[in-house]
Amino acid sequence: MSVASALSRNSLACILVLSMCLIIFALPSHSYKSGEFPGLGTRQAWQKSNSSFLEGTRFGEAGKFDQAIDKLQTAISIYEFDPRYFYNLGMCFEGRDKTGDMSRAESAYRRATQINPNNWKYWNGLANPLFRQHKYSEAKSALLQAIAKGAPSDAIPVIKIGLKEIEQASRSGSK
Repeated sequence: MSVASALSRNSLACILVLSMCLIIFALPSHSYKSGEFPGLGTRQAWQKSNSSFLEGTRFGEAGKFDQAIDKLQTAISIYEFDPRYFYNLGMCFEGRDKTGDMSRAESAYRRATQINPNNWKYWNGLANPLFRQHKYSEAKSALLQAIAKGAPSDAIPVIKIGLKEIEQASRSGSK
């Protein structure tokens, strides 16, 4: 692999992480109304967990990923059925330090897609840690799911760039 190719992949990964960080808090990441009970588990547990989720979200917005992770994990330990909790947790694992924690980010995003498989953002989020772990076939599938699950027209060009990068990385001889 050439240095230019490695730099290109690292640059793309950074761009994808940063663009996803901007999306995480700018758009609602769930199919139900913000503040509305997701419908699984008990309303009481969900209400109890919500303050930790909101604190974690604020820490994530401020780039304090370790504190965000702690709060989000607390929210999940109280109520494990809100996909937003796992989506935000995945973002925070990605944002950690310079390299992130891609395997934990992948796990968090996978759980979000299990809880709500119809949200395009959860599939889009899953693609980046898969790509960064050189799981190109799975990353491609996740991006195709994002499109199939209704990614908005302004997200499609970015997703298509990701698909091209995956194709190039796959051809370069990696997994």
